[in-house]
Amino acid sequence: MQIPEQWFSEEWWKKEIEQSLRESLIPLAGTCNLECPACGTKSLCIEDYLYKHGLGDPIVISVSRCSRCGYKSVDVSVAEPHEPVRIIVVVVKPEDLDSLVVKNSKAAIIFPELGLEMWPGPASQGIVTTVEGILLRFREIVESLCKKQDVDKSECEKRKQMIDWALKRYDRRSDDERYVMILDDPEGASYVYGERVLITTLTENVNYLEVAQEAKETIRWVETNQKILGI
Repeated sequence: MQIPEQWFSEEWWKKEIEQSLRESLIPLAGTCNLECPACGTKSLCIEDYLYKHGLGDPIVISVSRCSRCGYKSVDVSVAEPHEPVRIIVVVVKPEDLDSLVVKNSKAAIIFPELGLEMWPGPASQGIVTTVEGILLRFREIVESLCKKQDVDKSECEKRKQMIDWALKRYDRRSDDERYVMILDDPEGASYVYGERVLITTLTENVNYLEVAQEAKETIRWVETNQKILGI
C-alpha cells in the first residue's frame, strides 16, 4: 500500500516536534520576498534553524511561510549532507522503535515486510520523528483510507493488523518476527540515529524484500559474533 505524500502536512510541526525541541532551535538565517509556489506573489519567507540533539550531526530545519496565502512547508536535513544513501533500520528490540529519524523531503520510506511505501511528491516535506512515529502516521492514514468506499476493506484491515504487530514492543528473536524500515535519500540529507542501523549506497531497481532479508542476515551475523566474543 503506497501512502500519499500529503500525510506529511504542516501538522507535524505541532504533533511530532515537542515543545522542548522548538524551544531549543537556534535561528540561522532568514530570507523574505521570495516567490510563493502556491500563489505566485513575492510574499514567501524562509527561516532556517539549527537543532543540536546530541546524537550526531546537527539538524537543519527550514520553515517556509507565505504571508499572503498562508502556504507553509517544512524541510529537514542533516547539517552536512552526504552522498545519495540508503538507510536501513532492522527492528529487533523495543528501543529500535525509538530510533530518531531525520527524513529529508526528497527521501522515500519503505517497510517491505509490511507492504507500506511513501514516495516523495511535489508537496513533500521533511520530518523529525522516530520509527514508531512513522508507523503511527502510517496507521492513521490507513485508517482514513479504509473509510473510503472504493478501497479493498480486507486489504486495509490486513495493513492495520500488520502495523499493530510492528508497533508491539518485545524482543524479536527470529527473522520472521523482525522487520525493516528503508529510507532512500538521493540527496544524502537524511539520517537515522539508532543501534541497528545500516548505511549503504543508494541503487536503483532493487527488490526491497531482498534488501530487508540481507539486512536481517547482517544483523544476525553481528549478534552471533558478539556472542562469540562475549560482548
